Amino acid sequence: MLALCVLPLYLCRAVITAAQNWVTTIMESTSVRLDHVQAPQSDSTSAERALHLFLPALTSGYMYYGAVLDMPVKQTVACNNAIEEARNVKLVDETSGPSIFALQRLPYNPGGCGAGSLWHYKYTSMPNSFFVWTFVHDISGVDSVTIHVSSARSDEQVGSETWKSLPMTMREFPAANVYNSSSIDFFVMPEEIANEYYIELTGYKNEMVQYYVSATDKRGNKRQSDTYRVYVGDGEGPCDQGDRDREQPPHA
Repeated sequence: MLALCVLPLYLCRAVITAAQNWVTTIMESTSVRLDHVQAPQSDSTSAERALHLFLPALTSGYMYYGAVLDMPVKQTVACNNAIEEARNVKLVDETSGPSIFALQRLPYNPGGCGAGSLWHYKYTSMPNSFFVWTFVHDISGVDSVTIHVSSARSDEQVGSETWKSLPMTMREFPAANVYNSSSIDFFVMPEEIANEYYIELTGYKNEMVQYYVSATDKRGNKRQSDTYRVYVGDGEGPCDQGDRDREQPPHA
């Protein structure tokens, strides 16, 4: 099930993040006519055509159906077409920062209770350490990715915290069928794919943790994500048995 659902899902996000940086760079570097993005015409520019070709990659239905028919490659086809057209755009001065995918957290409720496939759908006490990860890409190359973290134990402390900055670890995200699943056929491979960046945050207990990610490309251009907040519990449980039972998936 992991190969069938998770691999195509996150591969799509990595491919989209890479193509998004191309279209974001175009939008921040040159003007486009939105009516030509919606419906390209004979005099439409390569920038307008690239944006038009990118939009189908954002159709959520492709990800919803997982490894069915050619669903795992539909975003790749759209992104490849968009990147091919985007490469025709002449960028005089590229000043756009890296594209950063929405930050992900595992476990989602650190120090509290949670469930899901990784815990066999059983309501389980979660550790108070947690991973934050994301995809980052830049057409000029990524130089560094940093997470900025602060914490507060009371409402009075919120807003007066000291922030610390930590480098995130890069992992080349695989574009191939790494699980060798016969149900997945990546017969179209991505022109570009974003890398994964991650870090484990530890040492927090019964406090509100805030964090965001900043990224810098090889030209020195920067971008940062939204700020995220999570309350980290003590990780000691226990989790209520009744809630655990209600978390069980229905039987067929």
